[in-house]
Amino acid sequence: MCESLATARALGLDPDAPRRRPHALSGGQLQRAALVRALGARPALLVADESTAGLDPVTARRVLDVLAEAAERYGTAVLRVSHTLGRDRARATGTLTMAGGRLTPGASSPLPPPRAEARPRPAAPPRTGAE
Repeated sequence: MCESLATARALGLDPDAPRRRPHALSGGQLQRAALVRALGARPALLVADESTAGLDPVTARRVLDVLAEAAERYGTAVLRVSHTLGRDRARATGTLTMAGGRLTPGASSPLPPPRAEARPRPAAPPRTGAE
């Protein structure tokens, strides 16, 4: 539990925040409390989907620092899903980008311009039930 308290403090949370009910926390606090709880299990793999979305730059940096420390200290593989590629590439050991709904290597190259197939597709016509 002591490590969880240290993680909560590193993320700028009150030590009791991870124990509070979800409705008692703001969106950013809830996000960070969930991270404290997940890291407390020392997972082999942590999937962090938009882990810094909606956070101010200082708090986002704290989250990235805590994720990097978990990877270093416990060997946790961190798979980050994000739209903030510039900030994320600087900390990643490898990156993949998606274009047209497919993964493409992008570890050391700039993002390619959007292709026509990457644009949203029109919705399928409604089913009539006679098919």
